[in-house]
Amino acid sequence: TLLEERLIQKESVAYQKLVDTLSLAVCRYEKMQYDLEKVRQLFEREQIPFMPLKGAILRTYYPKPWMRTSCDIDVFVKKEDVERAKQALIKEYDYEYVSECAHHVSLRSVSGVPLELHFILLVDVHNPKAAEILKNVWSSAYLVEGAQYEYAMPNETYYFYHIAHMIKHFEHGGCGIRPFLDIWILERSFAYNKNVLRQMLQDCGLLKFYESALKLVGVWFENGQHDELTQNMQDYILRGGVYGSKQNKIAMQQAKKGGKFRYIIARVFPSWRNMKQAYPVLEKHKWLMPIFWVVRWFKVLFKGRAKSSLNELKTSRKLSENEQKQSQKLLQDLGL
Repeated sequence: TLLEERLIQKESVAYQKLVDTLSLAVCRYEKMQYDLEKVRQLFEREQIPFMPLKGAILRTYYPKPWMRTSCDIDVFVKKEDVERAKQALIKEYDYEYVSECAHHVSLRSVSGVPLELHFILLVDVHNPKAAEILKNVWSSAYLVEGAQYEYAMPNETYYFYHIAHMIKHFEHGGCGIRPFLDIWILERSFAYNKNVLRQMLQDCGLLKFYESALKLVGVWFENGQHDELTQNMQDYILRGGVYGSKQNKIAMQQAKKGGKFRYIIARVFPSWRNMKQAYPVLEKHKWLMPIFWVVRWFKVLFKGRAKSSLNELKTSRKLSENEQKQSQKLLQDLGL
């Protein structure tokens, strides 16, 4: 199509880069699909209930599945099954254990494809109401046709999860353009009850963001016209790049905390909701917070994180009052 519209000349460097990028996307898709199918077979055999997430579902709605690229494979399992799932992957397919956190375990296949085993879809530090809805996702999940242990969410819940997940990244520096392209695709190819989705988003304070995202999608992909809000969203997203920027993240967090001083205090003394993600024991023993603050300080000072923390403080100090006000206005306009 690009050639037909004469946007790219076949002999140009840009054309060769396009061909290389498309070839890489197809290759990556094939590798990921191969690994995902092996995971499906293994979990069916081991009787482990599971749900593929994110790109594994979204790409089925694109004109060609390889058009929706992903960095990794995301699979959701029950918390009580995560260790069994991890050990099965390591034993049967020689997966390499990489790391784990409060909501997922990271592994890597022999072909180098990262796999994340999620057991929590959204931590409550981001949006407690949304996290509570997604916490109960297994109660409404249904078996995929022809499978015994592969489940899927109702379409409204899946779309809700997509919005909640992209907002998490949006607030932490930016989410890139891809989640908005996903919305454009879902709005045209995904059968869902609009009233149910809107009510779920309204209940969690996310409806304004969703409506604003639809407007921005209209500007980018349907010749819509910018208003002040979509222009500010676009500037923030493009400034943050694909994965968000530290400057964007700090500006947003300063705006949410109410200024530079409060932001620094929150970084030195994180809230219980934040701390329990790194130290799960705090879930039941909140009184241990002061001890784990000290543990965290020692990790920052003596485990290679001091330089990163100092750079964060420098970035925080350099941000102008105008940048903070812009971020605060953007959050307010989006209902966040």
